[in-house]
Amino acid sequence: MKSLRILQKWWVGILLAVATPSSFGMLRMEFSPDPAAWRATHIVVVETTASDGTFEVVESWKGDLSVGARVFIPELIPPVNGVPISAYPKRWWDDPNQILQQIPKQRVGSQLILFLKRKEVPATDGPTRNPAWSSWNPSDPDPMKLAAIWIEADKTYSFQVQGMTSSPLALAFHGKISKDGQHFEPESKEDLKREVAEVLQVQKDEEAVIAVTNGRERALRLKPFANSEIYSARMFALEQLGNAGPEAVGTISAMLDDPAYSGGFSELVNAMVKAGGPAAGPELNRRLEKDLEFWSSNGPSLSENWWNQDPTASSPLRNRYAQTYSLIYGLEQVGYPGALNTATKLRDLWRAVPQLAPGGNDQVVEECDKLIAELLNH
Repeated sequence: MKSLRILQKWWVGILLAVATPSSFGMLRMEFSPDPAAWRATHIVVVETTASDGTFEVVESWKGDLSVGARVFIPELIPPVNGVPISAYPKRWWDDPNQILQQIPKQRVGSQLILFLKRKEVPATDGPTRNPAWSSWNPSDPDPMKLAAIWIEADKTYSFQVQGMTSSPLALAFHGKISKDGQHFEPESKEDLKREVAEVLQVQKDEEAVIAVTNGRERALRLKPFANSEIYSARMFALEQLGNAGPEAVGTISAMLDDPAYSGGFSELVNAMVKAGGPAAGPELNRRLEKDLEFWSSNGPSLSENWWNQDPTASSPLRNRYAQTYSLIYGLEQVGYPGALNTATKLRDLWRAVPQLAPGGNDQVVEECDKLIAELLNH
């Protein structure tokens, strides 16, 4: 996945360079049931007990913790001066004492939903042999408070960043923006339970698919998951496509041509590189030749400000630019000799038509130079 990580860093850097200051206030760090449920080894509904930080399981949604088991989560011990959610300020900007940043001290019997990963501990560590008393990590590599959902009066609460991304985590209603983007929809415990059940069912289905040994058949079965609305399922499918071997290249190629998968182009290229290795070279080069034709025809007529004329995620030109970059990088990974002429022509075009580089950024030229040097040295 090295190529994908590098491309993501580059792409994020470009987007931040053109972002407006006000856009940063829209970014949030918060609990999301999709990745949390996918990565957790245990998801349990628990009740608070008289001993702070110790919780009793009342429902088990994932994992082997049984009803009645107790788990100890020291990170969820409320402060000495902690108060219940009902006493919290209603607005984060009316919180001079920073109460919203604290773990709430709920009455005994109050419920939480925990998304946990069991820590690996030596089998000789005495009481840790009891699975209920094992040490626990949050499902994501974030603070434990982001792996917990508090339930109060049939409403759910989670810790979120309010305002700027540098703001501290504060407890707030848990929910999601409606599909039309017009309003906030609070979620109840039952809403979350249905959402988690859907994620877990898809996870189970996908795990059954990757047991298929025939690469072509496995790729075909993974294909619908690669367009799932569940982000974790989509990313897992794209990763597993890369593990399906050379027989999967034809399916991945068809997906690259399907507009339904256009949002995952770079991930699909990465999967093709991983699955096909050097055998993927001719297909990647054929696609880069098409991109060369596109930029040769359209590049000279672009304005110097073309990058900012359509800053949306669906921008055809921005996406074509990212596509071109990912193909160059993919060819660099497989070291396909036949790409030398294509990469040289593309680099020369970029140098001859300076407006192709948004903001003077020469990422395409730099990557073409690396690919050319790689091919000339072998």
